[in-house]
Amino acid sequence: MQSRRTVLRATAGGTSVGLLAALAGCSDETSTDGENGDEDDKAENGGGTETETDVLAYTDWTYDPDELSRDSIVAMEMDLNALLEADPSYAEEFRSDLTERYHESLEAEEIDAVVSAGAAEILAGSFDPGAVINEMSVSEAEGYGGFDLYDEEESSVTVATDGEYLIRSEPSTYQSFSASEEIELLIDTNAGDAARLADESDLFAQLSDGDADGDMEFVHVQSESFAESASDDAVVARRETATVESTGTTIEQRDLYKSEAGIDRDEIESQYQSADVELDDISQDGRLVTIVFEMSTDEYLNTSS
Repeated sequence: MQSRRTVLRATAGGTSVGLLAALAGCSDETSTDGENGDEDDKAENGGGTETETDVLAYTDWTYDPDELSRDSIVAMEMDLNALLEADPSYAEEFRSDLTERYHESLEAEEIDAVVSAGAAEILAGSFDPGAVINEMSVSEAEGYGGFDLYDEEESSVTVATDGEYLIRSEPSTYQSFSASEEIELLIDTNAGDAARLADESDLFAQLSDGDADGDMEFVHVQSESFAESASDDAVVARRETATVESTGTTIEQRDLYKSEAGIDRDEIESQYQSADVELDDISQDGRLVTIVFEMSTDEYLNTSS
């Protein structure tokens, strides 16, 4: 089971939308050999106000991984305004990523909220999604669930819009589903016509008790079927919530283990003995371990080291 930072470092070259891209393209393979298991996916949201966050929440879009025969799913949402305010140096990188992934007509300042789920990302804001797509090299539109879907030429990318949201999916080549299949599932999930992770996963439910508000939230949850075969010391679900400020970032990480018998508190604590990390607390409730730690904002958002 990977952390957000491990996933980003393995696949991303940047932050903000760049890290969305990284998470969306991550592997779906999961190791059950304990804390350092291997798997990938991704997600993220942003929004400067409560209204924006309510409009675009990862729990509305993130599907049950069994729907696409996945071993797991990763999702993320961000408060983009909070992150860019905490470290303005990321703003230019954010704009560069947007141009590379979409078109220069999509301005960073026009994006209010971002969510990623699986291999896809969803943007919302004051921009015109149709106008952005018109500037891209895409096929003729095909309709689904009130959205127009377009295949990007000479790639496996599909983009879609209903005039409000801009969706982009780019599954890895080894994944068994296409970008259009994932986008159709996202549309159905948001409409309540397909199983949502938040509604179907008992593993996710065990991570969700209590206050988890923050500027960034990351979840990595195995499918129920895959978790059944995990070893006792495997982390089968993780939820990481970060409060990001210019001086530092506070992270609450909740790890749900396959079995309480597989938890080694001393081993867990040793993983946070680092000059880059200040460990505040480790607590345990059955097979759920909650770790609270602090680190510099630059180090937390950094994906290159």
